[in-house]
Amino acid sequence: MSSGERSERDVIRGAQAGDERLYRELVGRYLRPALAVAWEFTDTLEDAEDVVQEAFLRVVQALDRFDPDRPFAPWFFTILRNVARNSAARRAVRLHAALEEAAGEESAHDARPTPDELTEHLELQARVDLELAALPDMQRTCFRLCVLEGLSS
Repeated sequence: MSSGERSERDVIRGAQAGDERLYRELVGRYLRPALAVAWEFTDTLEDAEDVVQEAFLRVVQALDRFDPDRPFAPWFFTILRNVARNSAARRAVRLHAALEEAAGEESAHDARPTPDELTEHLELQARVDLELAALPDMQRTCFRLCVLEGLSS
């Protein structure tokens, strides 16, 4: 049976049994759609690739607990979206710290944000990310260069 004829269940069972070739086949089946989904959460293709790599690493770690009689895609894309959201949250925290430092707020180094402040910031960052994602590529790039990188026109 060729890889084109192999069922997803057979591929997953083989990957669960440690067949690296079948695991690579599973990755190959989901790589492009995974990159497309990850890119919706990230700023660059590099970041999207990192998110996808982390998601597949988590799949490897949990594959033995996955039931191959259930659909793989919903399980995988849930993992992928969670990894992407966590990555975006870490990016938001780094951005927040960079903005505070750029503004010269010494107090930012003296006290950590409260959980409510952090939640508020992450929600704001998520809204900003959504608005940025809606911009055409050129406008999004200009915004990032001007506001985040400090470059001027």
